[in-house]
Amino acid sequence: MVMIEDKVIEKLKEGDWTFADISNVTTLIDKISQDLYSSMGAKEKLDLIWSKEIIEGEYTVQFGQIFQEQVMEALSAKIANIIKVQLETAKVDFNKDSDINEVPKRSVGRQPLKKRPTDEKSNSKK
Repeated sequence: MVMIEDKVIEKLKEGDWTFADISNVTTLIDKISQDLYSSMGAKEKLDLIWSKEIIEGEYTVQFGQIFQEQVMEALSAKIANIIKVQLETAKVDFNKDSDINEVPKRSVGRQPLKKRPTDEKSNSKK
């Protein structure tokens, strides 16, 4: 947050402040906050509040966790919609010659193990 401190000090030094301006600290803070907010990028704003704890009822959650959940939810919805549109225009080919999900020929028709006669006597004693 050194950058913010530097910017605030710069704003204070560059202004021609009257005693009335300085004595109304709330207004001064609001003015400088608006100026800094306008000059900050989205990443700087997120970095500023990422670890801020948000209290919801009896739970305390960091803003970053809520932000991530919301972004993932929005991404999932967009991806689902894209896949839906793509599947609506997809062609399904039931042509057996082009079926790539066939069982490999090597695993079909394998020679059985040694055949055993059905009248084979067992070794167990009865």
